[in-house]
Amino acid sequence: MTTRKFDNSAIDLSQERLSQHVSEYSFEEALANGLLVNVTSWVRHEMGFGTSRYNVKIAVTARLWKTIVRISPLAKVWQTVVGRGNDVLWLAAYAMHRARQVGEDAANFQCFLPTEDDWGSECVKPLRVELCDEQGKAAIVIGYVEEFAML
Repeated sequence: MTTRKFDNSAIDLSQERLSQHVSEYSFEEALANGLLVNVTSWVRHEMGFGTSRYNVKIAVTARLWKTIVRISPLAKVWQTVVGRGNDVLWLAAYAMHRARQVGEDAANFQCFLPTEDDWGSECVKPLRVELCDEQGKAAIVIGYVEEFAML
């Protein structure tokens, strides 16, 4: 009788992919599955997300959406869901504008979004805005920086 030996060494998951590309999810599929929340109706032309005057779809990640709608009791005095959403959109628009000036299609920025379980500097959220080209149509996705690190 022979004894089998198994390799019990750890797998470095940072070097592994569970699928070919996470970006194989189309923008519409991500919206349908709840991974993204469509906020295009909140966008104003003056924000300048589109490179010309064409319409561009804008979505935030589900995790960012949960942060936008979870306003701390103290912040409810001066913030609303629509107001917080517009804050994120305006800051993302400015970050995208600055990125385009240097030939980039993505940028990181910060936004003050206090929730009931944040303390101190945790209220300042590191966010990212990225332009995605899906089948020749532009789409902008906004979310936490670490969410894009997985893509």
